Amino acid sequence: MDVLKVFTDEPLPLDAAADEPVPRGQAREMASLEDILKRPAYARAYLAGARLGDSPAVGLTSLSDDSLYLRPIRALTTGFVWSVPMIDAAISWHEISDRLRQPPVENVVAAGPEMVDPGLLTHIADTPGRAGWRYLRDALDRQPDALIFVAEHAHDGYDWIAYAGRPLRERLIDALRAHPAPEARRLVMPFQKARGEHKFYLERWALDDLPEWALEV
Repeated sequence: MDVLKVFTDEPLPLDAAADEPVPRGQAREMASLEDILKRPAYARAYLAGARLGDSPAVGLTSLSDDSLYLRPIRALTTGFVWSVPMIDAAISWHEISDRLRQPPVENVVAAGPEMVDPGLLTHIADTPGRAGWRYLRDALDRQPDALIFVAEHAHDGYDWIAYAGRPLRERLIDALRAHPAPEARRLVMPFQKARGEHKFYLERWALDDLPEWALEV
């Protein structure tokens, strides 16, 4: 059986202070509440998966039914133009779906009303973790409606993280509900509630008694 897990985090600050180094011995300047409230708010959704049964595996791309994540992603991006690093031309859904199933070295894809700057996507691909947030901010500030997907290594294959300049949780839930999957389990959870390995892998112990913060779709 496949289990799709979506961990949502919004509003997400993508704070510049989080990825800029502070010289040794110098205190980090704290932002005022007014400054914090003025910052753009972003959203993040971590798409993970697990395959249970005789041949278990951990990772979104290890699911036996890849439509569990491809259909919601396509629904979220209807009418959008797809972009990838280093290619200054729109990319077809057929090629994007191949990249989502098996990410290449430049493990970033993006969808928006217009092409997302391939140069920025290259910077995002080349700068993993929080250090790359400055490029995510730049891309999403230019196109708040865009979605940028970054692959993350899992035990078996990859997970995908979606970043957006607008709230994402309810749109994801709607996209999942538009494509029922009775043979699978699909859970949407707040990222902050699922911190720690025990909670992240809740499919190992909680499928028969889900915690109140896990929404089954």
